[in-house]
Amino acid sequence: MVSPMGIDWFRVRIKPGVDCELLDRLVKQQAVAFQSMRAQWMLSEPYDWVALNLLEALHQDSYSNASNALSNLLIFPEWDDELNCAKDIPDLQPCWRVYPITYSDIFPPLWQMSAYRTILPGELNAQLETWKTWIAQVLQGEHEDYLRELHLYHTLCKMQEHWMCLRDCAIASLERTGNWTKKPQFIEARDRVLPLPSPNIEQISMYLCLDPARRKPGKREGFDAMYKSVFDELKMLIEVTRAWDSNVRGSWKVRYYEDSYLLTLEEFKNLARDEWLEEFFQWVERCVELGFGLYLDY
Repeated sequence: MVSPMGIDWFRVRIKPGVDCELLDRLVKQQAVAFQSMRAQWMLSEPYDWVALNLLEALHQDSYSNASNALSNLLIFPEWDDELNCAKDIPDLQPCWRVYPITYSDIFPPLWQMSAYRTILPGELNAQLETWKTWIAQVLQGEHEDYLRELHLYHTLCKMQEHWMCLRDCAIASLERTGNWTKKPQFIEARDRVLPLPSPNIEQISMYLCLDPARRKPGKREGFDAMYKSVFDELKMLIEVTRAWDSNVRGSWKVRYYEDSYLLTLEEFKNLARDEWLEEFFQWVERCVELGFGLYLDY
C-alpha cells in the first residue's frame, strides 16, 4: 500500500535473524537525518526556505539510505485492493499519520520533534506509556506552570502569523489606487496596522524549556506580567484586525479573530481531549499487543 503524501507510521515487524545492532544504528541514522531536515518546522513563520532547502540537501541522502536499508529488515502489512484493507489484520489500519503527536501543541516541543522516528517493537509500549501518562497528568491538573509557558509560546507563534498576514495586506494596499483605498475609514484602519510591532516570541525563551524534565525551579519571576501583557496585545491585535476587515472586501480580509486562538489555559489544556489522539492511542495499543513497531515513512 502506498500512503498519500504525508508523514506516517507503518506498523511493522522485524524479519527473523536481523542484526539488532545494525537495526538500532539504522533507526538512529534515519531519525537524526529526518529531524535535521525538518528542524525548521518547529520554528514560527516566516520560514527561511533557503535554509530548509540546504538542510534537505545535506541530510536527504542519509535519510533515504537509512530508510531503504531499514525497510529491508522489516515486514510490512500487505494491502488488499479489492477489500480495501490490510491482508494480515483487516480491521487494523496499516499506517497512521504522525501528526496526533508531532502537531499536538499539548506535548513538549522536544517530544514533538523526537517523535519523527521509527519506533521498534521493543520500544513501542514504553513510548506509548510516556505519551499517555503526559496526557493523563495534563487532564489531572499537573504541569500547570509548564503548560502556561507552552500556551503562551503557541499563542505568540499564532500572533506572529496573524500580524504578518495583516501587515502584508496593509503594505500591499499602498500600491492600490481604487476608490476604496481613499476612504477615510480605510486609511484610518491601515494607519493603525502599519505601526504595529511584531509579536516578540523571543521573550518566552527564558521561560520555556523544550523538555519539562529539564526545567529548573525559580525561573518564573516576571512571567505572570508577561502572560497578561501578551493577551492584552492580542486583544488589541484582534481589534485592529476587525477594523481592517470591516473596511475591505474579499481576499483582503484577514479574518483572524478570537476563534483563531485558544484564549485561556483551559482551552489549551483541552487539546489533551482530542478524539484523533485517543483513536491514535487505541491503534498503537493494538500494535503493541500484536508485537508491531512503527516505521517512519515520508
